[in-house]
Amino acid sequence: MRIDIIPEQKIKVYELSELPDDIQKKIIEKHYNINFDNDFWDDGDYALSQKYLDGIDKKHLSKAARLAVKNNDVLTLIPDCFDLDHGAYLQIKDGPREKNGVRRNNAGPEIKDNGIFLEILGISPALQKQVNIYYSFNNDRENNTAISFEYDWNDDNDHRDTTIIDNILEAASETWDNIVDDGLRQLRDNYEYLQSEEAIKETIEAIGYEFTIDGEVY
Repeated sequence: MRIDIIPEQKIKVYELSELPDDIQKKIIEKHYNINFDNDFWDDGDYALSQKYLDGIDKKHLSKAARLAVKNNDVLTLIPDCFDLDHGAYLQIKDGPREKNGVRRNNAGPEIKDNGIFLEILGISPALQKQVNIYYSFNNDRENNTAISFEYDWNDDNDHRDTTIIDNILEAASETWDNIVDDGLRQLRDNYEYLQSEEAIKETIEAIGYEFTIDGEVY
């Protein structure tokens, strides 16, 4: 607490923690959106995927892929549009239009290394040598950013059985869906925390707000 003296009156001002509990509650309710003045997710490299990647089975990954996961150097997911409630979807902000052979359709993460990204999705380096794999990201209304694949063989044999690679690419699509779903969970958890009493208090104290005894900002 400190006292400011101005002509003919003294005003006592308080830090949030110095006020009675009921006044603190009033202040917190009044500043419920203090952490949302700016887009809370738009802070550059918001690597939503890392938690999911940390949990994947790394036994079958190459040394380069394991190192990329460890260093959080696989991809960057920056949210662009999302619904955390009933619709529950996450769409990823567009990255560079053409990079490492990626075809883009107004959506998608920034991929650090095309081969490692495909390996993370379950497409082995050996298969990548046999097949040219292309993928694109698509944002459909009120759905997660989706991935789709196309491929062609590195030789002239067009009569081979494509069942195996079709199954691998289907599984890769499911892995991508899991990455985005995990990003949505992380985004929701962060959003809920920023709305919590603890986070609001931290922000008020970090800004250095002081209050009168009735809870008004001084």
